[in-house]
This record gives sequence, C-alpha cells and structure tokens, in this order.
Amino acid sequence: MRIHFFISALIFFFFLTICFLNYPSFEFKGTNFKDKLESLSLSLPLLVDIIKVILGLLLSILFFSIIAYTITHNLKVLAGHNLSRLSSASLTWALLITLTLGITSYQFPYLFFSHETWVRVYIQLPTLCILILLLLSSFFIKQNRLLASMILVFGIFSVPINLESSSPKLPLRNKSTFKKKNVVIIGIDSLNTRLINSKNTPFISSFVNTSIHLPNTHTHVARTFPSWFTILTGNYPTTTQARLNLTNLNNLNLENTLSYILKKEGYTTYFSLDERRFSHIDESFYFDKVIGPSETVSELLIWQLVDNPFLAVTSQLPIFTYFLPQLQNNRGAWKTYSPPRFNKELEEEIKNTGKPVFIAAHFTLPHWPYKTKFNTTDNKDTVSKYLDSVKLADKQVERFHSHLKSEGILENALIFIITDHGESFARKIDQPENSSDKINIAGHGTSIISSSQFNVLLSFKEYNKGVEIQHTQPNTDFNYALTDITPTILDRLNINLTRTLDGSSIFKVSQERFLPIESSLKPSFNVDGTIDLASTIKQGISFYEVNELGRAVLKNKFYPQLVSIKQRGVIFDKWQLSIFPELDHAAFITDLDNNYLYNLNDFYDKEITFLLLEKLCSLFSEDTFQAKAMYCKEKPYLLVDGKTHGKAAGTGTD
Repeated sequence: MRIHFFISALIFFFFLTICFLNYPSFEFKGTNFKDKLESLSLSLPLLVDIIKVILGLLLSILFFSIIAYTITHNLKVLAGHNLSRLSSASLTWALLITLTLGITSYQFPYLFFSHETWVRVYIQLPTLCILILLLLSSFFIKQNRLLASMILVFGIFSVPINLESSSPKLPLRNKSTFKKKNVVIIGIDSLNTRLINSKNTPFISSFVNTSIHLPNTHTHVARTFPSWFTILTGNYPTTTQARLNLTNLNNLNLENTLSYILKKEGYTTYFSLDERRFSHIDESFYFDKVIGPSETVSELLIWQLVDNPFLAVTSQLPIFTYFLPQLQNNRGAWKTYSPPRFNKELEEEIKNTGKPVFIAAHFTLPHWPYKTKFNTTDNKDTVSKYLDSVKLADKQVERFHSHLKSEGILENALIFIITDHGESFARKIDQPENSSDKINIAGHGTSIISSSQFNVLLSFKEYNKGVEIQHTQPNTDFNYALTDITPTILDRLNINLTRTLDGSSIFKVSQERFLPIESSLKPSFNVDGTIDLASTIKQGISFYEVNELGRAVLKNKFYPQLVSIKQRGVIFDKWQLSIFPELDHAAFITDLDNNYLYNLNDFYDKEITFLLLEKLCSLFSEDTFQAKAMYCKEKPYLLVDGKTHGKAAGTGTD
C-alpha cells in the first residue's frame, strides 16, 4: 500500500507541477499567485480551511492508491508468475490514469489536461471494462472484497447528473399548509433585461409575461452585494453604507434586514449563492441556513487545483464536501461547476417543514467569465458564451421554481424573480445615442449611463391556496428600484415598522420619485480604452485585508476614498443626470424614453437641469466628492449659458 501511496502522490504532484509551469501567472481574474500570497494574513477560519484542504489532498492521493493497490493485487494473483509486481503496478497505473483522464475530459472538457482523444470509445470502453473486472475479481479470489466494494460504491455515487434532466416536472406533494405567506426572492446575476425573451430565457420570460412586471426598474449600484443589501433593507446604499462589494459587515446594521424582521415573525430563513467571492451574505444576516461554497480567501487559490485530474474526480465525491468545499457547487470554479448539482443541493436543503419560509436564492451563471463546463466550443465570441450561460441559468431557475412548487411552498406565497444588475459589452446598443466611447464601458457598475448595466428585472406574483391573486397593476410608466422589494413584502404581510424606508411598496407608488444611482470601483484601462483586467485587480488587492473570519474585506481607511471617486446620478421621470469624475467631472442628462444623451451644457430644459442637480446634491449630501464644489454650492452659481440660475441643495465642500 505504501508504494502505491507514494506513486499516487508522485503522479498527483506531477500533474500539479505541469499546471504551475504552464500557468506562470496562475491567474484569478488577472492576479497572479504571488500577489495573492503577499496579500494574505492567517486567521483561525482560514487556517482551518487550509488544514482541511491539505487533508482533502491527502485523502485524494489515498483514494487512488487504494484503487491501485486493490487492482494491482488482483492482477498479480490472476496472472501468477506471468507478471511481476512492478509490471502489475505499471499496468494498473496506466489504466487508472487513462480512465481518470477520460472521465475528466468527458465531464470537464476545459481542464488543463482534458482532451477529446481521452474520451474515444475504443480507449475508454476497454479500459473501464478491464478495471471493473479486476475489481470484481476480488469476490472470485476472495481477497480485498471490502476494498473492492467500497470502490464500486464510490464509483456509483460519483456519477454526475446531466443538465438535460435539470428541469424535472415534479408532482405537487401532500405537504403541510402555511398559515403565513412564504416569501421567495429568486435572483439572476448579470442578466441584461434586453435578452429576456422566449428564445434565451423561456421560463423567466413566461413568468414575467404572467406577473406584475415593472420594466423601468433600476439598481442603485450595479454590483451584487450592494444590490442585495438594498433588496434586503429597502434602503439606498447612501443610507446603509453598503456601497461596495466586500464592505466590512461590522460597519453595517444587519438588524435592518428583511431576514431579521421575518425571523422574528417565526420564519425559517434561507440564503443561497453559488459564488461568494464578492458577496459575504451569511448567517450574520439572520439567515438560518446559507447554501453555497466556502467564502474564505482560500477559495481564490484552491479552486485552481481542480485542473489536477485526480482532484477533479475526488472533489465530486460526497465525502469531499467537508474537506474541499471550495470545489463543491462553486460557480467560481467554472470548469467543474454543475448547475443541476447545485440545484440538487438546494432541493435537499430547502423542504416544506410546515413553518413559513423566507428564501433568497441567487444564481450567478451569467456573470463573467461567461464560461461553463457545458460550453460547446471555444470558437464562440464573448456575447455568445454569455448567452449560453443565460440559457443555463434559466433552466436552473425553472428547476428551482418547480421544486418550490412541488414542496407546496408556492401554495401560499409572495415570489419575486429579479436581477441584481445587468451586463454591458460596450456595444452601441449598450449606450445612449450621442454618447462617447469614453463612457461606454463593459461589465457592470462601470458606467451609470448604461441601461444595460442599471436596468433590472422586477417581476412579482402572489398566491393564496394555490391560486394567483390578481392585483391592480402598478403604473408601469413610473420608475422603480430594488429598494422597493422589502417595502412591498412588508406591505403584503401587513408588517409595520417604526422606522421609514427609502423604498416604497410598488402598490403605493403614486408619483415619480428621485432615485439615486452610483458606480462601483473604477477599473484601469488599456491604451485602446478597454479594461485592463490584470492591472485593475492587482491595484485593487491593496484595498482589501483578511478579517478574523478569513474573508477578504475592504479596508476601512480606503472606503471614503473609493466612495469619493464614484460616478453619481439621479433618475426622475424620463430623465437621468450623471456626473463622471474621471471625465473632469463632466455632467450629462439622458432622455430615457428616447435613449439620447446630452452634455449638461447643451441640454435645452434649464428647469429640469436645476431640479435634477438639486436632488442629486440632496441625495448625496453626506458624501465628499470633488464635483460637489462645482454643482452643489449653497449659493447662486454659474451654469450652462453664463447666467445665474439659482442654487442647488446640499452642503458644499472643496
């Protein structure tokens, strides 16, 4: 056994070394391995994670050595003097490596060692048959029967679920009824609302078409964590101070969340997220159960080990969920992430227990890098790969909805299907007419004039005893925001708060409101104007530290600086005012109805100009930013045509 453990370890580290040699930068979104190590500091949870990973690696090596030992022993017994122990071991390991490369190439075609040659039937079928027969021979020669049985059982349980069966039509089970309404929010990451149609998103499209759908809905910050914090609190980012991803949770009031309110009302609360690198929503938000991969910084490093074929196989076994959570149902580890497997975990964790539930589930497949293990070709362009991810996410949402329905959770429920933000590819369609390429930036949270980034989905249904309640349709011409979700839920549940919220119930919006929007971190750019991803991430690493929970969080000392350089805007009626600090604090007004952009100095309606400026200065009155001195002085100021036009609200600062 010891010699096989040594051989297994040797092969394991050979695969690992080849990966490192061929990935000199060992990239994670542009950062290299050295950068990551320099920025790490140990904490107890991080240390525990590292120990568990080391144990997981050792178990992986042991797993293959046990298989090799059993097969080699059986082969030697059957062959007698015709094969030496060395020959038996060599043949066993050759077969085992061939099968492993075949499995990983078939299931995970984008791993470093994966190649179509390994999945040829004439290679894999004989290999598999020989190995199975050699394992079964344990029962014939009456040796190693326990080991052989364990290996065969592990093999059966590691058979992956195919995506083609990811939308089962489940019958409604006879489950307990609920006295209180269940609350369900299903979110999809980075979904451009223009792409919601029967071709790309058949299920989501059908839900939207039969729901209360508010097309003019916006996110205040087009990033996942700030968006979800506004969803859960009903307050603007300027109110909560959750304005950036990885904001330190110690700086936030988590008792103002919907999960806290509903938990006090007797609800069981769930949150699920299949990529947690930039959103650390956890049990501290008063969720009873959080479903998803590990959120410590170890995940940023460990997931890349999955390129090792041995680890790619063993990481899919149930026992490794504890030792290698970074490789289990982790959208960040896209090469091995299985959408139906993540859905299966949701189905196992979320059941009808008779208690009312609050479920917030977020699916991140459409997020960058727009790759999955199911991509059919490398020849597709970025947008086509993005569309593939969107279609897979639609299947995930459909399956999850079917599960909730089969559990009876939707019999008496409020259900929202929403997006946290959109996605831009810096195309002409992603910007208003008459705008400049300088402000047409790809991604999300990068340009507030891009409706592709800031327009979001908000669709809602309510059920009572399995029958959908037909509400009076809110005014779809009005603007809405993600901050309106919590007030709507509290309104429908007849829960009254002693404090006021920035958002409003969608059923109580009677006039247009002024909605603040803001960008996220400013990226670095190449000479041609495209985002320099490596420079952006490398520079950004200095903004973060590892906290006592082993998570990357924004350093408090950088928070004011990063907030001060945000783009700021306000939406009212058909108008949007936007200020870009990176363009010498240039200001623009967008006609949202006609998708047309004006320079502030060229805009024809001075009354609208001053109204928007006044409200922007009021909404961001607590902020310190350079444009404030230009637009928000508490005195008459000179604008547009050289004439004095009154004064804007807010306190000025230099």
